Amino acid sequence: MRVLRSPTPVYVNEANDDFFYIRDGNGTRQLNRADTVRYVSEHFD
Repeated sequence: MRVLRSPTPVYVNEANDDFFYIRDGNGTRQLNRADTVRYVSEHFD
């Protein structure tokens, strides 16, 4: 399966809270809020 990169950040909403995940090698990792802000500012326009 090939998944294209999203042009904007995508959040998962669960129980009225938003979560942000990134690919980490061949896995997925949830980022905390501070790391999410940093990651989004570095990877999205």
